[in-house]
Amino acid sequence: MDIDPTSGDIAGITSPAGRTIEGIDGSLLGYRYQSYDAADVERWMDTYLTTRPEWAIYDHGKPGLDRAPTARSEKLATRMLDGVRVVEGDAHAMFGAPARVDIGFRALDDATLEIAVTLLDKPPNRMPEASFLTFTPVVDGAWSFLKTGLWLDPQKTAPRGGGQLQAVAGVRRGDLTLAPLDTPLVGPVRLDFMAFHPDPPSYRDGLAFNLHNNKWGTNFAMWWGAERFTARFVLTLGKAGRVGGLAGTIDA
Repeated sequence: MDIDPTSGDIAGITSPAGRTIEGIDGSLLGYRYQSYDAADVERWMDTYLTTRPEWAIYDHGKPGLDRAPTARSEKLATRMLDGVRVVEGDAHAMFGAPARVDIGFRALDDATLEIAVTLLDKPPNRMPEASFLTFTPVVDGAWSFLKTGLWLDPQKTAPRGGGQLQAVAGVRRGDLTLAPLDTPLVGPVRLDFMAFHPDPPSYRDGLAFNLHNNKWGTNFAMWWGAERFTARFVLTLGKAGRVGGLAGTIDA
């Protein structure tokens, strides 16, 4: 595989069978961390809520965030530091970014790789935050999403139907397939996560798999931390391959 020596993003991958796939603008796979301030949360509520009952404010809002001096609106990538992939800036010390991000690869057969994205020393954080794995391959064709056993067009969602964040068992474009094993929520890579988009969005530029967030006060942990957290994905390049077996392990 080809690793960007500055950012640590995976620029390209070659399968054991010799099939190579590259990423848009030199990034095929990348870890992204986002922190949000009161204006971001207000934008989310303004675009999502049609009324503002008390329960909705508690569920979606972050009371007191506007008075928090440490709140910042940041969208951060990674960089390589002494051979280790870390989040840019002071996001680990000040917020909830992991101290280190590892991306490992395991060959399952000639066309199939298991990808393991591991967050190390991810501190709990009271500020609103989210992490993503971006997947932006240079591949022709439209995306299809595997949902309830069917391959569907992700843009064929009803207006205000939540098409910007979908739970999938797999995604496919051309002869490339990626299956998330632990983190099924996916959205368009360039779409604002802290805004509700009523129209079906475009996935043309690639995908962002949500690894964690504390955007909602119900379905997600508000203080999300872990000494070690791994999200696995199965990538098939070309012909369908079996999922299982071990042909080799590669760390990036």
